[in-house]
Parts: sequence; structure tokens; C-alpha cells
Amino acid sequence: MCGPRTALTRCQKMNDMRCRRVFILIGVTVCVSFGATAEAFVAWWVFLNETPSDVHVAEMERHGASVRTVSRWFDAVSVEAEESSLELIAAMPFVRGVSPVRRSSRRWTQETTLSAPQFDAGQGEFQRQQIRANLLRERDLLGLDVKIGVLDTGFRLTHQAFGATHVAATRDFVHGDDIVSDQSGQDDPGEEDHGTRALSIMAANAPGELVGIAPLATYYLAKTEDVTRNGLEFEAHTEEDFWVAGLEWCVDNGCRIVNSSLGYILDYTFPALDGQTSIMSRAIEEAARRGALVVVAAGNTDGVAPAGDGMRGRIGVPADAVSALTVGAVTRAGQPWFFTARGPTFDGRVKPDVAALGSNTIAVSVRDDVGVEANFGTSFAAPLAAGVAALLIDAFPMATVDDLLEAFRSTASKANQPDNIIGYGIVDAERAYLLLADRYTPTAVDPRDTVSVDWARVKRDGLAALGAPYPNPAKAPLAIPIAVEESQDALVQIFGLSGEVIGTLVDAVLDRGSHTFVWDGRLPNGDLASPGVYIVSLTTGDGTQTRRIAWRGR
Repeated sequence: MCGPRTALTRCQKMNDMRCRRVFILIGVTVCVSFGATAEAFVAWWVFLNETPSDVHVAEMERHGASVRTVSRWFDAVSVEAEESSLELIAAMPFVRGVSPVRRSSRRWTQETTLSAPQFDAGQGEFQRQQIRANLLRERDLLGLDVKIGVLDTGFRLTHQAFGATHVAATRDFVHGDDIVSDQSGQDDPGEEDHGTRALSIMAANAPGELVGIAPLATYYLAKTEDVTRNGLEFEAHTEEDFWVAGLEWCVDNGCRIVNSSLGYILDYTFPALDGQTSIMSRAIEEAARRGALVVVAAGNTDGVAPAGDGMRGRIGVPADAVSALTVGAVTRAGQPWFFTARGPTFDGRVKPDVAALGSNTIAVSVRDDVGVEANFGTSFAAPLAAGVAALLIDAFPMATVDDLLEAFRSTASKANQPDNIIGYGIVDAERAYLLLADRYTPTAVDPRDTVSVDWARVKRDGLAALGAPYPNPAKAPLAIPIAVEESQDALVQIFGLSGEVIGTLVDAVLDRGSHTFVWDGRLPNGDLASPGVYIVSLTTGDGTQTRRIAWRGR
């Protein structure tokens, strides 16, 4: 059995899966499997009864397996193994089951680009205005320090628009190294193109050329897809273990948002779109449980409405996940893009969730390191929504995945009449921000609204809670809400990231009830604090709670 990482093997995989093109319309390639059998799979999931360890891996390798990835979320190891080796592995006492790793063909829009001068492509202004992300920019929300993971085909960071982009880490899960750009002899030319363009919609920072939705975010880039190219028409295969491994890596690195502009159909039929069948969809639920919102492209089709149990016209996996923010595509006129994949899920849920521009979406050029291009597909709508999610996390770091999903769905353009073409409608970043502001901040903030402090010491017999500072980021005095169940000693301080005390707002006993304190950004000597990230802490007898403040200065 040949390895999975050579161009020859990629061709053999396609033959193994008995996969051939059945139609190509408007640049959308759809691949259908004809009777794939167990012998066709070169990779297998081995599910364990316990957390995988080096001992388990060594034991599998001793029996002839080649280990690909390790999933601690699912207590699983993916391996390549001959049938005789697989039988031995399945019989090991710590193994609870074996199943094939799915190999899925992606519906991917042909790489159609248009000349930038036809559009206001200088900063991609239209795509920000359509989803009202420009209003969050006016609030100085740029995704500062928010960690965003990106799962895609690879990334080239030599474009001038990435000159100031903060990339914290990269990982190629296909080839097992940290290089995510194309490597001669290892990658087909242009594998990096799709990921590069999707990333730029969030991360570009070239004023006058292109500025992304979250240019000050911190990015973790994972290459999870093995691409085979044949001119402009190509099929791409992914092994789901690479995708799951990439998602785990992003979440383990603290990513609050993960963008996956990928959708898969081969090996699945409509009944599998239940949010539970695909291991990738289940991985999204685990990521959500750990505090990460996964944004997924709905997929591109030939424009035919779904029918029967087939996948034609439908969203793929993992876009069916309950906790995924699934993003469809609209035109510049705000109408559904003809080729956007449709829901619902098999269990009747509305999908996609929301929509953003997927027709003439501006991204960096992959033909040079200075230009921009217009692109088509839900692949380029998803990062617009992911960027907005990062801005919301920037403002409200305590917002949960459920909070974000509710904010996107309940404030989009069709919130009252959702459908299965563009879901709850076009993203409205400003309304989503205001909804979360109502939840996480006082309904009214007055810098003069300080509270009187009861200096008498009383016995503490209750709990205290530190609310989200508002506004955050801030250029003006910000309010710090505190709720106290019973009178108790409280210490409220502002710290720098190195641990120095910037100021003390409260050192007293607080009465039962809600209180709002104000920090005007000044140091004890009266000078304004330098722009940066600060920490507000509340210390009571129950312990210490902290929140982050992004101070922009005045």
C-alpha cells in the first residue's frame, strides 16, 4: 500500500475510490463515488478505550501501522495499515473499534478572478459595508489579540497585505511539518492559493489596497487539505483526520474562532447531514464545548435544488454541525448567489445560518504579491463572518459560542423569516454588537455614575461577580459593572500585563446590589495610560476574577 503524501498516490486514491467527474457546470466540479469498498480506504480510525499515549502509538507501529494523527478529543488514532496489520490492531485490548477515514471530494468554485479596477477593491469596502462591519471598525474593533484558526489548503504570506499580520504558528498536517506554503516536489503548484485568499479577507492590512475584517487578530494557520490540480478544473481530496487534527490544534492553542472554507460531499448522503454522523461535525461540537466558534462555508453547487437522498445542491459536512456558523453566499445586490449550497439538515434544522458576500468578494491576488482580485464562492463569504465573530469577541471576551450564534442569527436580515438558502439572512455586525452589549454591559453608562462606598466592615455572606467592561476597546472612560449578592469586602484594581498596579478603583465594603465603577484611563500620577491591553481584577473573599481591557488612548 502506497503512502498518502505523493502526487502518484493522490491519483491512485482517486482510482481507489472509483471516483470520476459526472458534471462540471460554471466552474463547479462535483465528484460522485461509485460503490467504494472497504479495500479502497488507505487510512483507518482506531478508537481506543482510553486517551492515546506514546505506548499505544508504539504498539500500533510495532504491528506494521503508520500513524497519521492522534485525536485526544475522540480517544482515537488514525493509521495506514495493511489488512493483516489492521486485524491485529483491532484485537488489541485497548482498542474499542475501527472504521475507515472518510476521503471526501470538495465542491470548489473554479478560480475565476476579475480585474480589481472594476470594483471598489482598494480596501474591500463594499464587503465590509454590506455586513455593517465598517461600523464596528468605527468603534476601533479590529480583533486585537483575538486568536483565529484557519483550516485550508495552504498559505503564502509574501503578499504585501500580510506584512503586518500576526501569525503565531503554522502547521502542515498533510506532510507533518510547519511549512504551509507550497514546497517544490511536495505540493502541486497553487495548492496555497485558496487558503491565501480566504485568509486575506480577514487578515489583510494594506491601507489603500485591502484591509481585512480583523487585521489585528492573531492567526494560527493549519494546512489540512491535499490538493490535486488539473488546470482550472480540479478535484480536491481531504482526509478527515487531518481536518480534525487541525481543529484540535487550533483550539488547543486558544483560538476562539476557527474558519474552515471547506465543504465535503463524497462518502455522504443526505441522511448523514444530521450533525452527528460525520466525525468532523462532531469535532465542531467538541470545539464549541471548549469555547471555540467554528465558521464553515456552506459549499457551492450547480444551482439545482436538493432532491432525494443525494448531495447534489446541498450543504456538505461539517456545515451540518449544530454549533457551526454555516455561511452561504449573496451577491452585491443582496440576493442569494445562484450556486450557494442549500439546507436544511436531515433533522430539519435551518442551514446555512447566515450569509455574506460570495460574488465578487475582494481578496489578495495569488498571481503576484501586490494586487487584489475578485472571487466567487461561499469559501470567501465564510471569512467575512469569521472576521465579524472576532470583532465581537474583541468587544465581549466573555461571550460564549451560543451567545455568538444567537447574535448572528437573531440580528441578520431575514431573522424573522429564515429559509434554507441564506438562512437567517445577511450578517449585521452592528446589530449583533448591540445585542451582546445589552447582555454584557449596563444598559446606560454615565462616567459620573460612581457609587458611594460603605466603609463599615461587615461580615461577608455572599457572592460577587465582575461584569464585562464597557465599551471595550475604549478611548473614553469605561464602566466596570459589579454585582454583589451580599455586603462584602471588595478590591478592584487595574493591572498592566507585567503585573504592575496601574490604579485602585475600590478598596472597601460594597453593599448588596449592582455597582458601576469608572476608569478614565489615567495613571495614579494623572497621566493617561499608554494604549495597550490591561487587566481589571475583582478580589473578594471568594477569590479573584479578571477581565481584559483594550485601552486605545485618547
